[in-house]
Amino acid sequence: MVKLVNTPEFAIPVGDGLHVNARLSGSAPKSVLLFIHGLGGSKDELLPYEIARHFSPSWAVLRFDLYDWSRGTRDLIDCTLATHAADTEKVIAWARQQGFTNIFLIGHSYGGLTALMVGRQDVAGVVLLDPTHPKSKIFNKEGLTPLPEIAAYWMRPGVGHVVSQAQLEEFEALKVDQLLQNYRTPTLVCSAGKGVLTETNHDYWKRLHDQGCKASFTKVSQADHSFNDDRDRALLFRSMGTWLWDQTLPDEA
Repeated sequence: MVKLVNTPEFAIPVGDGLHVNARLSGSAPKSVLLFIHGLGGSKDELLPYEIARHFSPSWAVLRFDLYDWSRGTRDLIDCTLATHAADTEKVIAWARQQGFTNIFLIGHSYGGLTALMVGRQDVAGVVLLDPTHPKSKIFNKEGLTPLPEIAAYWMRPGVGHVVSQAQLEEFEALKVDQLLQNYRTPTLVCSAGKGVLTETNHDYWKRLHDQGCKASFTKVSQADHSFNDDRDRALLFRSMGTWLWDQTLPDEA
């Protein structure tokens, strides 16, 4: 078993005096897996940590926070998919500056939308882990409490998050055809069988396949949305590893 302590946190500038906090694991010189977390998530959750632990012997793994508590980072209330995409593009540019030539985006949940938005640029591939779909009811009106004084909503389920009205309106206006327009990047769609996104996950794969994209689909039948079970993650990582190596020549890692 590979032992991984949390690698030191460092800052990647994203413009306007802001930065994202990141961790880089592994020593592969050319290939990096860039993990993009979901809504309310972070780089230090179980799934990205386990991805870093599992894949860093052969790959570099870069994970970062799209928003944070620390000074000089974005707050969730100030974020939209557009800011997520812009910041991810800055992280990709930083990775290229470090010498990485094979960059793979791994987008979990809401991070899948970000991965699709920036995946049109010259990246080696995209892995979607139970991704949010424009048809997903992620912003259920029954679970939203308006906060008109700050143009935001409180999302009550779970620990609760405050998201901006701009983010909600942006998501409601998002169309899958628009999201996938001119998208040709090799993509693996990984579906959690016990989640609620199986149907829309398959829709992503079918649309990508039908428009000529090199798209693959896998489902972990017993997995929840976050792949919390050790056995489910093992199955997920096996599928991911096989697909990733198929996209990369051995001397490119």
